[in-house]
Amino acid sequence: MNLPQIQIKQQYAKIGMNIKKPQLNINQNKAKMNIKQPTAKLQIRQKNVNVKIDNYPHRYDLKMKNFTDIRKELKNKSIQKLMGGISRTARNGDRLMRIERKGNNIQQIAAEETFPPQKQLDLKLLRGPNFQVEANKLEIDAQEQKTIIKARVNKPNSNLNWGKVNVRMAQYNDINIYVKGGSVNTRI
Repeated sequence: MNLPQIQIKQQYAKIGMNIKKPQLNINQNKAKMNIKQPTAKLQIRQKNVNVKIDNYPHRYDLKMKNFTDIRKELKNKSIQKLMGGISRTARNGDRLMRIERKGNNIQQIAAEETFPPQKQLDLKLLRGPNFQVEANKLEIDAQEQKTIIKARVNKPNSNLNWGKVNVRMAQYNDINIYVKGGSVNTRI
């Protein structure tokens, strides 16, 4: 038995598109800037430093003395020499009074008066000058200046090319139905 069969062929519709992408160009020139920095105002003031130098202690040690010190020293040395002379004369008188003791007192007194005892050499550290420093305060007056900024911003330039989409029908839809078999072949 030959049964009729139905065959269906279907073609789907297809859409075709041509797309042109949009383009955006943006240009912007650099901003123009002018910056000025005035110099700061600075004033520094200081009075002179006072330095007092007392060189007299050093000069005194070198035997360069003033009149007052020389007078005092001469007075003290004169008193010491006078007292030393009085005591020496008294001592020599006492020794001459005892001449009967048969010593050579006269010879000893003559030797002491003729040949004085040897002097002793001493090393001495000399004093340096005295310094007195009076420093004055430092006065600083600083005035800062503000920065001057001038800026001109340039606007951006934009250029837009619109995109395009073209839509077309690339393939139309279609349905074909066939009946096969049997005695009839029919197309609808």
